[in-house]
Amino acid sequence: MARITKHAEKRAKERCGINDKAIERMAEKVLKEGIKHKDCTGQIKKWVDKLYLEEKVANNIRLYGDKAYLFNSTTLITIIQIPNSLVNRIKTIQARRQNQNDTEDA
Repeated sequence: MARITKHAEKRAKERCGINDKAIERMAEKVLKEGIKHKDCTGQIKKWVDKLYLEEKVANNIRLYGDKAYLFNSTTLITIIQIPNSLVNRIKTIQARRQNQNDTEDA
């Protein structure tokens, strides 16, 4: 179960426009379905690497939609907007993962 810091609550309201209950659900969903560092390639991987090195306490970064969710284990620390130049690439990765899941279920 994901825990959420006060800072993460504030950032979720500010950057995502969601309330406290929705933050808890979103954090759980991001932990389960978000793009992990190992799934990243190219410029996205470089950006996540840089983010990891800058944010020393964040040891679990997940990408979901157009946001990066920074966790310390399962505690949501903050939410950061992904640069616009990388958003389309992330959507491509998410679509590829969805297609893989669909073919595995069939």
